[in-house]
Amino acid sequence: MKTIALLYRRLPNRVTRYRQVLLHEGDEAVVSLAPMTSPEPVVAEGFPLVRRGDLAVWFIFPHAWHDTGLVYDAARRFKGYYCDVITPARRIPEGYEITDLFLDLWVFPDRRYLILDREEFTQAVNQGWLSKPLAERAEAELHSLIRAVEEGSFPKPIVKRLGALPENAAGLVKALGEG
Repeated sequence: MKTIALLYRRLPNRVTRYRQVLLHEGDEAVVSLAPMTSPEPVVAEGFPLVRRGDLAVWFIFPHAWHDTGLVYDAARRFKGYYCDVITPARRIPEGYEITDLFLDLWVFPDRRYLILDREEFTQAVNQGWLSKPLAERAEAELHSLIRAVEEGSFPKPIVKRLGALPENAAGLVKALGEG
C-alpha cells in the first residue's frame, strides 16, 4: 500500500497534514482514499452530508482550482460529491499541497447541489485572508462547477471511471491508521 501526504492549508495560518492511500497517480488526476475526519458532521437541509468515519475517494486534478471527493457512508453507500474550491495542487516531496479557498459544493447523486461555507468565505474576504483577485477566482470556479453540474458534464470522466470505493477500502483505511 502506497500512501501520500496532503498538506491542506486553511487561511490565515492553519495547516493540516492528511495521510491518504494512493489509488492512482497519472496525468489526469491523483486519486486517493481517506476517512473523513471532521469532528462535527457537515449537515445541510437536515441531512448529514459528511460524518466522521465516512470514506472518500478524492481526486486532485492538475492545474484545477477544485478537487472532488466521492463520499461513502459506513455501509458503502454513495452519499454524494464534495468539491472544495482550492488553489491548484503543488507537488511536494511527500505528496501534494493545496490551499482551501473556503467555498465548497456538495452534489447529491440526483444532481441537486448545495453551496457550502459561504459564510466562511465572506469572513475570509472581510478579514483580508483572501485577496480580491483570489476571491474572484474562487467565485468563478464555484460557478464553473455549478454550470458543469447543471449541464450534465459533472463529474469528469475519470471520476466516473475511478471513483468507486475499493473492495478492500476498510482494510486500507485501517492499515493507514496503523502505519
